[in-house]
Amino acid sequence: MTSKPGFAALQQAANWYAKIQDVASLQTYPAALQHWLEESQENQQAWQYVLNISQHFTPLREYGAQALYLRFSIFN
Repeated sequence: MTSKPGFAALQQAANWYAKIQDVASLQTYPAALQHWLEESQENQQAWQYVLNISQHFTPLREYGAQALYLRFSIFN
């Protein structure tokens, strides 16, 4: 069993995840993200860890977007 990645690697992975959530940044970051992933196995583990955790929040993001739409649609 592999150990949990260190805090610094997890923080960097979370930063990368936040950057690529912005559609405009998809053109900018893929090569840099790939380079970061290739730097170490710990970075790869941290990236996978962040991706796994982010899946738990997908329903909340979808609910949040729907709630915002409903909230602002009542004003139109």
